[in-house]
Amino acid sequence: MISPWGKLSFVDGRLVAEQSLVAHCRDVAAVLVALVETPIVAERLARLSGRGRLDPVTIARLGWIAHLHDAGKTNAGFQRRRDPTAPMVGHIAPLAALCGEAASERLGAVAEEALALDRLIDWGGAAVIDLFEAALSHHGRPWPHDRDVRRDESHWRAADGYDPLAALADLRCDADAMFPAALDGGLPMPNSAAFVHAFAGLVQIADWLASADWREPKSDDDRPGWARRLVAAVGLDGRVPRAVLDGRSRDFRDLFGFPPRAAQ
Repeated sequence: MISPWGKLSFVDGRLVAEQSLVAHCRDVAAVLVALVETPIVAERLARLSGRGRLDPVTIARLGWIAHLHDAGKTNAGFQRRRDPTAPMVGHIAPLAALCGEAASERLGAVAEEALALDRLIDWGGAAVIDLFEAALSHHGRPWPHDRDVRRDESHWRAADGYDPLAALADLRCDADAMFPAALDGGLPMPNSAAFVHAFAGLVQIADWLASADWREPKSDDDRPGWARRLVAAVGLDGRVPRAVLDGRSRDFRDLFGFPPRAAQ
């Protein structure tokens, strides 16, 4: 079967670079975990969860959910965009045909199995679905779960050697392989509105960072280190500047080489 793409780059209408959907989703999930494991984010998420800290199983499950943030890119209409003349089909709204309020019974059943949505229920009840929907909303607004999907079901039909529903199941299996700890028994997932809101923002940041550096070659073994370096490079890991300051004067002039202005 044709492997779905996640990132493309065109120059003068010619495809010059491509990243597979699996690789992009692994990148975003790795950056999400790197963010969650930075001390300040870890502390804030722990407080929002009502726990002293997030345990490894919970972190793995957040990574698993983030891995599926672009599950909608498996739809056939989106995948046809390897051809720059193909119609513009998105990757979020078409998911409404699978798991939205107006999804068909047939497609809904297939999607539930492909995405293992029953597993989310096992992780903490129906409210945990909010975390999955937060990941789908990584473009900054709630995904259109109530969309009229009668015309969008066509994007999920197999054709020309590509089966979008099989690709969807493969993507979820890759999330299983990347985060085996997520499948272990653990505490119920945090699902307060504040925690879900924070997770939505972290998935969006992770997607931005990973998308900005998708051309950087990396192996699966390199990916966690790459993600940590990426988070540190943009100043989101406070351990880096703290290490620079250790043993140094905290006087403003000593640190920056000039006296502070009035506002500073």
